[in-house]
Amino acid sequence: MFIVIYPRVGMPHIFSFQLSTGQFRTMCGKNITKENTLNTISGDAVFPGLCLTCSHQINEMYEDDLKDNPRIARNSWQGRLPYLRSHHYYEIFGPAGFVYDLTNRSWSILNRAKGKKK
Repeated sequence: MFIVIYPRVGMPHIFSFQLSTGQFRTMCGKNITKENTLNTISGDAVFPGLCLTCSHQINEMYEDDLKDNPRIARNSWQGRLPYLRSHHYYEIFGPAGFVYDLTNRSWSILNRAKGKKK
């Protein structure tokens, strides 16, 4: 799984790490400032429209993981995410914050968008 950064202008890139200055470093070595970032999404597989260098590096990383440890390459940890959420919900790891209880979240932007659609 990886994070895709959509800048306001230009091609989307795959996130590598965040610099101490607050900029985002991509897999192809470019630095993108937070102010120039329009959106971020996550993905499991490379899709059309990404930077060719970034997608090539992600494919190489996937093939290397597939050779060395196929369990890591196929994201087997995702099956355990519901258990992690339930552990937070039942406060097994400590007091649960409002962040983990998404059922009480009010999605005002989404509700406004639904209201305009009618």
